Amino acid sequence: MRIRNVLFVVVAAVLLVAPLALAGEKVKGDKEKGAKGQTVMGIVASVAEKGDSITLQLKKGDKGAAETKTIAIDADTKISKETGEMESVPGEGGKVKQKPKVVEATAKDLAAGQRVAVGCTEDGSKAVKILILSTQARKAGAEGEGKKHKEGK
Repeated sequence: MRIRNVLFVVVAAVLLVAPLALAGEKVKGDKEKGAKGQTVMGIVASVAEKGDSITLQLKKGDKGAAETKTIAIDADTKISKETGEMESVPGEGGKVKQKPKVVEATAKDLAAGQRVAVGCTEDGSKAVKILILSTQARKAGAEGEGKKHKEGK
């Protein structure tokens, strides 16, 4: 009977510790591959004269106060922009979806007043990629069609 209790405790301990060890390995593997940083969305408040940084105006929630954030950009930063045109792409289950067409851009294409999505490094100090969002309304059937944006507030 005592051997059975000891065996039960050992098995229970292994079952409790094994998932934690596997989770630790998964996180470690993600770090080695280059963990993803944060994505910031906002409106370009200004672009540095040298083109080495942008300042974004960020709004936290519907009633949140606006704040600014300066993010460095360099030659490795991938910049692209939506053209306002829609293109058909294969979606899940073989269905065709409409999404905004995206083309390459440069830092010279960045200007105050543009809405952007910025993929940053983990600490948020440097832009890895920047997407300049189209100012034109998306056509019906586009991804995100169900989302309603409140503008002017």
